[in-house]
Amino acid sequence: MPSKRHAVDQIVAKLHKADVELGKGKKVPGICKLLEVTVQTYYLWRLDYNHHRIHSSLDYQTPAAFAAGCVHPASATPQPPEHSGVTNPNSLTQPGAKTGG
Repeated sequence: MPSKRHAVDQIVAKLHKADVELGKGKKVPGICKLLEVTVQTYYLWRLDYNHHRIHSSLDYQTPAAFAAGCVHPASATPQPPEHSGVTNPNSLTQPGAKTGG
């Protein structure tokens, strides 16, 4: 494949088309052939646009930074259960339940 530098709007359009094709059940190598990019380029674009690049729609933050600020105690778990000091999750809802072994 000849080397070509894509503009930002071209990359976004190709990533959108890739998402549509993935939704239809196509595999990544076939999609990359359709988009005329290497598999490596496709995964680099995904990484850059989904994790590293800032977005104006996210208040000029990276998606990871934006997601970290969206944790709401009533609707999400701020810490994974394995990092919690509670060893028996039933003790949180059942009065008198024993905790820890």
